[in-house]
Amino acid sequence: MKFPSIVSLSVAAVLTLCPPAALAQKSKTKVVSLWSGNLTMSVPTTAGAPQKISSNLYSIQPTAKKSKIIVYLSQEPVLKDEKALTNAQLGASIKSLLQAQGYTVKSLRNTKASYSAQITAYTRVPWRKIGTTPVRGLAQFKRTKGGQLVGALVLTDPKQWNTAPALNYRTAVKTVHVID
Repeated sequence: MKFPSIVSLSVAAVLTLCPPAALAQKSKTKVVSLWSGNLTMSVPTTAGAPQKISSNLYSIQPTAKKSKIIVYLSQEPVLKDEKALTNAQLGASIKSLLQAQGYTVKSLRNTKASYSAQITAYTRVPWRKIGTTPVRGLAQFKRTKGGQLVGALVLTDPKQWNTAPALNYRTAVKTVHVID
């Protein structure tokens, strides 16, 4: 008779420590690992496979055609003249680089060697066949001790910014894990 009480106690402990929403969330994601595991992130299971654009750039899109979302994963060397910059100075350099590429930087936060930026732009995206379209985005990068700037950028149609799929991809970008 002790066996059922142990089982019910274990189930109660699991439900207390891992609420059902957390258990469901874990089953709705898959792990993407790039550059020999230097970058890992949990993306929604609705995400397609990473597409290689270049040796330093990949993209991931949802498999649903109606989702106007794209994630770019990037690994770039910190330039020679930028290696001596403090984290705050490199943050300012990243901001000016984003602006030079046509992005409007709404905010840029720097925490130690991590950078997070809210951006908007008119740019070319896969869901728009001709011309440019407005996008809203979130970028998350980390400066590694090996002299790399590694991270992810999510771009979405501004009308879809607060939808559940976009929130899932934004969460994925916010929690990108970079091996230092």
